[in-house]
Amino acid sequence: MDTIWHGGQFCGQPHSILVAAAIISLVLWGTINFVFGGNAKFGSVFAVWMFAALPGIFKSLLGAIVLFAGASPESFNLNNFAPTNVGAFLSPTETNAALYKIATAIDVTTIWYLVLFSIGIAIVAGVKRSSGYIAVFGWWRSSFSSEQAGRPLSAKPSSELKQKRRKSQWTRAVRFS
Repeated sequence: MDTIWHGGQFCGQPHSILVAAAIISLVLWGTINFVFGGNAKFGSVFAVWMFAALPGIFKSLLGAIVLFAGASPESFNLNNFAPTNVGAFLSPTETNAALYKIATAIDVTTIWYLVLFSIGIAIVAGVKRSSGYIAVFGWWRSSFSSEQAGRPLSAKPSSELKQKRRKSQWTRAVRFS
């Protein structure tokens, strides 16, 4: 089984997930200790990350329920499999790419995870909660911005999406002819 980066989501073997968790924890450990003057240990930050990521289980379960409840396999989107954000109700082929990315990024479970991580990291570092929020949400925002670099909100859809649109329009025209 290989590790896969698919549309910004990480799927892989357990050791790959642990490596990603260690990298994220290392970055936030450095941020909370050196920027905000905390005194957290790496193991504590790593444990907070692991516990804070537990709400992701609810998203996975909800995605499984949606799939087994009768959602058509053609309309199932692996990048946005659970309806926990606005992007789940938008068409990825007919919506502006940047707007769709923003709509899928603001997710109930993601915000839940970020709040839990912010509170936890502030407690283990012995700093104000606002420092935890700034560190966690700041890195999340910067990672989101780096994915969006060069794609303003008025960005035109990619050529691949244009081809899908033409194909779906052609299919509809043939079906109704």
